Amino acid sequence: MDQTTKISICVILLLLIIVVITLLYYVNNRNNTTNMVSLNSVGRYLEEQRLRSEAIFQLISTDQTQKKLFKFNVPIPRILPTNTELSANKYSSSIASSMIHFANLAYDLSSITYPNDTAANNAIKAGLPKGAVIKKLLVYSCSTVLSYYYSYGGFIIEYTVGTVKSTIIVLRGTQYNCEWYEDSKVILTNASWIQDNTISVHTGYNNIYAGYSTPVGSLRNQINSYLNSNTGINNLIITGHSLGMGLGLLLFADIKKFRRALSLNTKVYGFSTPFVGNKSFINLINPNTVYTGLFLFINVQDPVAVTTPPYYARPTSQLFCFLDKAKGVSGSHYTTTYADGITNNYNLFNQNSNKSIAGISCSQQVI
Repeated sequence: MDQTTKISICVILLLLIIVVITLLYYVNNRNNTTNMVSLNSVGRYLEEQRLRSEAIFQLISTDQTQKKLFKFNVPIPRILPTNTELSANKYSSSIASSMIHFANLAYDLSSITYPNDTAANNAIKAGLPKGAVIKKLLVYSCSTVLSYYYSYGGFIIEYTVGTVKSTIIVLRGTQYNCEWYEDSKVILTNASWIQDNTISVHTGYNNIYAGYSTPVGSLRNQINSYLNSNTGINNLIITGHSLGMGLGLLLFADIKKFRRALSLNTKVYGFSTPFVGNKSFINLINPNTVYTGLFLFINVQDPVAVTTPPYYARPTSQLFCFLDKAKGVSGSHYTTTYADGITNNYNLFNQNSNKSIAGISCSQQVI
């Protein structure tokens, strides 16, 4: 049985798990009218999951190996954001171009079997612009039912211009079967670390971020350890693609909740951003008059980005959308598609126009 067949079987099994868990969830909550949605809503959600599974199958079937799934090799800018760009509290296409490069670079870590820090560092160094220094490798943990699988999940880099120190935290998207399994755990759960009972988040993302440990601690503890020992950060950027930005939004919520001073100097550039939490979670991370540094990018044909589980919400501003008809569904999730939308100046629009595409309130640019 070749790799593509194995992955296809895995995706089908994940779809069945999603359907069973969803039905059990609604059966268990059938007497709670405040939490019930209509049968039409349930049917619509299950249909979205079916379409999402088919789209992911298309993505997988077009690649020879799983590790090539969302990787691309087209040249894009490898430029570190300037102090001027970082001090401006607005969207920067230059920063976005740099961040999609770093989000793509994180996938190179999937070719390194943990633990092998030397090889992981070398894989990242090859794609870093001059002046960037790797300060920490990040490790994911995901459940394989009988045990846990550890893998390199991202990295933290620093660079200094004059006296201004900037940090970029890069989080990798899904690459391993057990990460697909965590992606499928869409039932909302209370994240105890947020210390707010009104906030619920994606169970699988929460598992990888704070629930599961690794030989170097949970992902949350790894990042907190770095932040606790590096209090002189002037600018912080969080970036990632797909699962990476699911985790990135949990990290951003963590920073806004417990590191308010740092949060005012934090920018988030997310690509193929999935739904992560309920309305209370969104209220925590939403931009406001004080902070407007959250920039999320959506290709409205991308099933990972547009599938909406029940009770989830999305930030109400700073959501940049585009429609890439040329690449279709099979290419909709690729990092190259998002890079094209930014580096080729496809005029990404945000939600201010209040137009709806695929259930998302935002403007569109047809490519």
